[in-house]
Amino acid sequence: MGDRALTGATGHASVDPAFFRRVVGSFATGVTIVTTLDSQGCLHGLTANSFTSVSLAPPLVLVCVERRSRSLAALRQSEVFAVNIASEAQRELSIRFATNAADKFDSVQTQRAATGAPIFADSVAWLDCRLSDIVAAGDHDVVIGKVVDMAEGSALPLGYFRGGFFNVSDEQSASQTRGQTVFSVIVDHGGRVLLCRAGEGGKWSFPEAPGDAGGLPLGGLRERLAEAGAPTTISFLYSVDEIRHRECTLLLYRGELSAKPDLADRENWRFFDAGATPWEDLLDYQTRMTLKRYFQERSQGRFGLFAETGEGGHIAPIVDNLRSYSKEDAERQLG
Repeated sequence: MGDRALTGATGHASVDPAFFRRVVGSFATGVTIVTTLDSQGCLHGLTANSFTSVSLAPPLVLVCVERRSRSLAALRQSEVFAVNIASEAQRELSIRFATNAADKFDSVQTQRAATGAPIFADSVAWLDCRLSDIVAAGDHDVVIGKVVDMAEGSALPLGYFRGGFFNVSDEQSASQTRGQTVFSVIVDHGGRVLLCRAGEGGKWSFPEAPGDAGGLPLGGLRERLAEAGAPTTISFLYSVDEIRHRECTLLLYRGELSAKPDLADRENWRFFDAGATPWEDLLDYQTRMTLKRYFQERSQGRFGLFAETGEGGHIAPIVDNLRSYSKEDAERQLG
């Protein structure tokens, strides 16, 4: 397994290294702790934010490591490594592994992955890898690994921006939709409803899209569903709800699949019937009560439109008789 050098343009004297570091640091990333062991079984690790997936088939990831790193030397010996995606609770751990200290693993609880590489159980996720290739690139090496095992948890990730860590907290997530209209849909497939993981802890919820997403109709909700493998025809409005803890207005529609579903991510997108729905693992109270109402109304063959009034709401019955109505229809009928 030989190293291969990248070819291309060389550096220019006009590029100031410190300024270059600040500029590329403007790209916000997550944080990983890459762990490995040497031929003697001693543990090694380092903090890295230059990490990405490379391929789905085979499953490949890469991480960029400074060539002088002792951890890289150990990785070359064992040809195995793990990528631990750091959680908010691992800020201090990430700082420790960014140093050259020899006792990084002191008092740190680890488990062993299938390859023998150490993993941190309280990470957001981890990937266990066998070395596939190493590509020399300037003063770093690009380490490519084939994923042989992986797992995910429910913690929130740690972020990195312009030389500093930041928390991707629930409050920050809520601020993304604060004051906005959010579009969502109940996708029905033979009595089963499509849910996806969302929010803190990966709770289940209806697929949604923020209203200001690039000027697309319904915030690009149709496009998101098609990308997930569930192309949907969106029909009647089903509820209008003020979500106070997110400070947004949720417009929830009804929808039906327009083609056979082919979900690309079956871990995070699934269809549930009433009996299999993870009721205690839904995103919030509104999601739980809305889904219960939908299953009940579907069994009765009668649907209503819910509108919140501030102290509850009203449900108005609607006739389930869908017909298209275009701009041309309106101009022809209304003049």
